Amino acid sequence: MKLSDKFIDSKICLICGSNELYHFTAQAYDAPPISLVDITECKDCTFAWQYPLNHTEQQSIEIFETAYTDKGKTQSGYFIPEQKLKIAKLELDFISSLPTENKTLLDIGAGAGIFAEAAAENGWSVTAVDPALDINQLNNKPGINAIKGTTGQIHEGQLFDIVTLWDVIEHVTAPQELISHASKFLKKGGWLVIETGNYKSSDRVNGGKKHWIYQNDHRWYFAPSSVQYLLESSGFSEFIHSEKVLRPDWTGSVNYAGPSCSNLLKSIIKNPFSLFTHLNTHANLTKAKEWEMAGIGIFTIAARVC
Repeated sequence: MKLSDKFIDSKICLICGSNELYHFTAQAYDAPPISLVDITECKDCTFAWQYPLNHTEQQSIEIFETAYTDKGKTQSGYFIPEQKLKIAKLELDFISSLPTENKTLLDIGAGAGIFAEAAAENGWSVTAVDPALDINQLNNKPGINAIKGTTGQIHEGQLFDIVTLWDVIEHVTAPQELISHASKFLKKGGWLVIETGNYKSSDRVNGGKKHWIYQNDHRWYFAPSSVQYLLESSGFSEFIHSEKVLRPDWTGSVNYAGPSCSNLLKSIIKNPFSLFTHLNTHANLTKAKEWEMAGIGIFTIAARVC
């Protein structure tokens, strides 16, 4: 089954096919506390998705267009230009480590264009595409072809060494179609780079139903394994995972050592009336110890066809 919002009312997991599904409501991190999102989670592979959807695709475009213009003043600090630039430099370090023939780059979902601008300043020839692109930020900047729209406006036959999807795949209606479409812009031996939040992380389990990953505009909740599954389904066969979160304030390790019994006891003493919640979180964190890359809350994967 293709991963698309056409199937989000499915009674089976869209990744592993299990019918062991869990439905719950979480707080939308990108909205006031009264805003909730309905989540379906697979008990077997821990893939999750939002259903029903809170926003249409057009509403999402309008919201992000406002956020890029607002520059984080009233919305998430994620949109503050200074913070985005720090993130962009880490993202640039990662793509620069990938072996490429040249330095041509297609940034799909370019947002405010801060990563595209940083890449161009470091010698990359960049095409930046986003329906909510802050076009004024990039106009007349050397090394950048800015497109406020879709990849359909790229010149036919134009190919790139690297195609990036920074925090995009969780927002689109059809992730698998996006991967297949993006791969058509790659040169032979080129890399597709995807970054998104890690649903199978100890950080998400610790955060519970108020974790930042639950958002009105997050339709899908991936892990490294589920994204790699989609990539393999689209013909990719070589993969490189970032060994760290590409965020300036991140400290940690890829693997998760497991929960602390002393921390569990402290939580129970502090709030004994939430005993079940504490025990449930501890059990889920014990399970998370077995997850691949559970120490990373946001993961990045690069893939190419051998």
